[in-house]
Amino acid sequence: LQIHEFCVFHCRRCGVHALITDCDLWEMPRRKTDKAVVLDTSKWVVRSSMVEAPDVEKVRRDKGMEKQYNHLCSSCGQRLAYQSHAHGSTDGKLMYIRETMEIPWHKKKTP
Repeated sequence: LQIHEFCVFHCRRCGVHALITDCDLWEMPRRKTDKAVVLDTSKWVVRSSMVEAPDVEKVRRDKGMEKQYNHLCSSCGQRLAYQSHAHGSTDGKLMYIRETMEIPWHKKKTP
């Protein structure tokens, strides 16, 4: 029997619980483009109370346009995370966590 320690992450704007996972987000890699934390949802337990944004956001990058399918705070509508594949798609397993999600860096484990 393996026991998981779950972490709860909040919206930085209103403080509502947004994401619960057994992943230490502070140990995950970051994207070079926008410094978003990369969370592989196929490797970690992820439960979200975020709302899927109905529209796709297009962001200009050095290599062209990038489509972002946003996840919003269920209370205040703040953009907290995004993925590169349409909501409901089985293609994308990566979720990108924005700086607008409260990540408690003080809980980072030190060696």
